[in-house]
Amino acid sequence: MGVIYQIDIGAPIENIFRYVNDDEVQIKWMDGFVENEYLYRPLGTSRVGTTFIYHVKVGKNVREYSGEVIAYNDPSFLGIRYNNQIVTLEVFYRLIENGYGGTTLHCECIQSFQKWYMLLLSPLLNGAMKGLVRKQMRTLKAFAEEEVDNLVWQPTVQAGPKINKFI
Repeated sequence: MGVIYQIDIGAPIENIFRYVNDDEVQIKWMDGFVENEYLYRPLGTSRVGTTFIYHVKVGKNVREYSGEVIAYNDPSFLGIRYNNQIVTLEVFYRLIENGYGGTTLHCECIQSFQKWYMLLLSPLLNGAMKGLVRKQMRTLKAFAEEEVDNLVWQPTVQAGPKINKFI
């Protein structure tokens, strides 16, 4: 079972890729994100093969998932697999420049359950996942667009009075 969500964001593709790729920025928009504890980081520019422990706060508890970067193409594609004893979750972020200085973010989350009893709950869990993905993508959009708005060039010299003249 999976969830697919697409959203247009008024920010450059490089900024959005940083939001999905950088731990320090993820904490702003990703509900419950605490930290990634890195176990292995390959040398070079590709992050494929990076392994980590993903710490996320759920209610009052912090849960741990093993994580691995399974796809990486800066600044257009990132794939991550999260595992625990109950669920495997693969998340793919595809970013496309939309031609207006903005970015279309396509997020796909694929869930597979390790325990048979979770399969019975999967329709309910899929509904919860849809709501979570929608909320997080809208939060990401708000932060990214606010960042762009704060960086917009403001003229330091004010123009003189406007003169309307007909000849």
